[in-house]
Amino acid sequence: MLFAPVYSTCGNITFTQDTITSQATLQSLVRMGKAAEHPLAPWESLTIVCELIRRAAMLHTPTFPTLVIDDVSLGKELPSLGTYRPQVDLPTDYSPPPLAVTQMYWQGWTAAVTLAVCNPGSIGAEMWQQDKTMRVLMELCITRRPQVPGDGSEAALSVSVAEEDTIKRAEQQSILEYESLLARASNMPAPTALTSKIVHQLCTLSPPTTKCRLVPAPALENLFKESRALNLSGKLCIAREPDYLLELVKSPHTAATLHEWLPPLIEANAGVVDALPIPIICSLYDAVVTAPRADDTMRDRCRRTLQGLLAADSPDNTSGPATVIFGYFFERLR
Repeated sequence: MLFAPVYSTCGNITFTQDTITSQATLQSLVRMGKAAEHPLAPWESLTIVCELIRRAAMLHTPTFPTLVIDDVSLGKELPSLGTYRPQVDLPTDYSPPPLAVTQMYWQGWTAAVTLAVCNPGSIGAEMWQQDKTMRVLMELCITRRPQVPGDGSEAALSVSVAEEDTIKRAEQQSILEYESLLARASNMPAPTALTSKIVHQLCTLSPPTTKCRLVPAPALENLFKESRALNLSGKLCIAREPDYLLELVKSPHTAATLHEWLPPLIEANAGVVDALPIPIICSLYDAVVTAPRADDTMRDRCRRTLQGLLAADSPDNTSGPATVIFGYFFERLR
């Protein structure tokens, strides 16, 4: 790692204001946090890893990459650093549920999102396709809007409100059973929903293929805070392989609110309009024109961009910008 001259501390660990972090460093810290025999506690490992990722991401650009990670498993393991590990002997025939400290679990997810955004072609691309929680969190970084519960269908990325309630009840029951065994091993009275010390502090570790749980308000606020500080939405906007923004524009569940989230997103990332793919510029222009309150500046910017593309295109080019632009708006007329 390379260090700048401005320092801060986390426990006994000293950080710098600007840090270039290697993949090997993060892998070692994650392994130490997950190893029971190592003196570094999981929460300490997570705190250090999150801080290193955040500081490296503050500097990261395509031309000056400070957070180059291609180990997809690293992004998947960060939330599991919040796993709840009480130092109590349990019956050998009992398998405890996969639980995590809620605050640490979502803190790990925020760090994993940062890794994915800074590495859109490796961690970002794979987890976007394979992990529904990552997909939802990355979408939230782009749209910067509250999470929308799913409709209950198998294709939905997030759980519905009813599904969340069902999961929550089963989760609390399993936690109470777990805590009862812990209390018995420590000669303590059995807990109830009112006296439990952990039932409201833990959550279940979700497999990648399951729908994203409804993100707690503090965790969502922290994600948006980190997204603003690290310009995660801007980094995702300029990614082209894959093109996350274009996928959102085409996705039914986000296209329905396009006029609400796309103009503010582009406005917050000045100069990005000219670098956008033509279908997104068309969608943005369409959204601005049809919005209840038209944004004249954004409308004129998009119109000038589209006019410039049409003027520069050759009449003999059957697959050029003119074909794409007219194809988009003809499709809208159907």
